[in-house]
Amino acid sequence: MTTTLLRHEWLRTRGMLLTIAALALAVSVLGSGLAALRVPLVSQTTGLLSLVAIIVLVPVVQVALTVDYWRSSYGRIGYFTQTLPIPGQVIFRAKLLWSWIATAGSLVVAVALAIIAWPGVARGLGLGPVNPFAAIGDLFASVTQYMSMWQYVALLVVGLAIAVFNWPVQYYAAATIGSEEPRNRFGGGGVVIAWVVLYVITQAVAMVAIIAIPFGIGLTDAGGVGLVGFSPVQDLFGGGSSDIVPIGFVPAILLVSVVLLWRTARSWRRGVSLV
Repeated sequence: MTTTLLRHEWLRTRGMLLTIAALALAVSVLGSGLAALRVPLVSQTTGLLSLVAIIVLVPVVQVALTVDYWRSSYGRIGYFTQTLPIPGQVIFRAKLLWSWIATAGSLVVAVALAIIAWPGVARGLGLGPVNPFAAIGDLFASVTQYMSMWQYVALLVVGLAIAVFNWPVQYYAAATIGSEEPRNRFGGGGVVIAWVVLYVITQAVAMVAIIAIPFGIGLTDAGGVGLVGFSPVQDLFGGGSSDIVPIGFVPAILLVSVVLLWRTARSWRRGVSLV
């Protein structure tokens, strides 16, 4: 059933997703080409536009799918969705899985666009080797001076999971909670209010976790990268080290995401309110 629903999501949203990808391709490639001309002001502007088009691709895809999720679940299209003889939590699971799949796909596209656009952007902005693979090699070389490859991969995976794949959970939870009575009287405004509240709560929980778990990733006395202790309160009010990345927010964000998943699935099981 989930596979069938995923296929349906692809057929419904492929036009929108392909349009977003095509726009990102056009802006990044055109911007890279103009930047390579090294015309004062023009090269800087188009080079930055090219980078922006690549950087915002993933969040734009996620926001677009969130709007579609809200419209297809709680808007006028939602009347059809709610008549399907399928448990609500199964529909939600398929929609969230599709958002994660689309997010992963947009990440791959963004990396490919970065490789394609890099020579022109690097030439126009003076950002080092114009060969993208040489630039990647330099990045790995600089990173592995302080940490092993497995540490870098682990940090990259955790970072992507939190910075990228966590957002659809929060977006979809906001769309669901904001569409429940009586908040659905505000239409899309209820979703925005719910997202702002959830964002503030998430940041507050993360801050408490950072204070409760005073450890982070930073340079050790041996000169490598590892787990080090620090004073969160001292860092907040000055005088501490700013080169340490706290790890306390990681379990906090994961915990919030689990709670939001449960809360959203519970809403689907109890029945949704159409706007």
